[in-house]
Amino acid sequence: MGGTPTLRLYSPPHRMTHPDALPSLLHPHDPRMTRRARRVAWVLFIGSLLVYGYFFGGQGYNQNAQFDSIRALVERGTFEITAYARPGGPFTFTGDVYDVDGRVFSNKPPGMTIVGAPAYALLATIERAMGLDLNALNVMRFNAYVLTVLLSALPGAWVVVMLFRHLRERGVELPDASLASAGFAFGTLVFPYAGVLMSHNLLAACLFVPWVWVNRPTVSATRAALAGLLVGIGMLTFLPVAPLALLYVIHLLRRRFVRQALAFCV
Repeated sequence: MGGTPTLRLYSPPHRMTHPDALPSLLHPHDPRMTRRARRVAWVLFIGSLLVYGYFFGGQGYNQNAQFDSIRALVERGTFEITAYARPGGPFTFTGDVYDVDGRVFSNKPPGMTIVGAPAYALLATIERAMGLDLNALNVMRFNAYVLTVLLSALPGAWVVVMLFRHLRERGVELPDASLASAGFAFGTLVFPYAGVLMSHNLLAACLFVPWVWVNRPTVSATRAALAGLLVGIGMLTFLPVAPLALLYVIHLLRRRFVRQALAFCV
């Protein structure tokens, strides 16, 4: 009663950015935080994929050139799209072509065609078994939509979730990483390009995902090889990015990951 009163000062916790400085509950290696971060990652991935898949941009010269090339490679074993680009109605017509002695070819690099061919081959096999005509307008529209989801929406959602993981690995707190990733998903050009059969989001995934991988504290030779494969697909998807491949090798060598740099090149 008669003692000297004790003055207690409240010091609010400061905003910490490095994961090693975070309290136990927010530490990336804490089991509760890991489960929570994984749930957020899944929400970001599935949520963005569902929204991207809902919006389908339909036809256009660029989209039709990609779609016709995939069809030609699977159905005819060639990159020539003469059978699709001019006959067949307005859905498959495209002006993004080269005309070589009356033979029509898409003027797009072949990366997206090569990546999309296995999926379309499976789709076409199922549809033929069901007795469907691959040249029917409703079938072509459905197939173009499926390829758009697989080749544009899915890579876009992958970039979103990899951005989230990258931010968390760099020490950004969970709310900030979540908000930044959601803003990137729905506030950048990733969103509109996710609904059209163009190579932009596929290229973004082929360049950004490998960069996240090679920036981690440890990089296995297998992961480095997969990174090199993705960058190679990116080069085939948009040829001018080829010089960027050197940056990944230089980055690995600067970190003295010689074996990983060789795996990337292979």
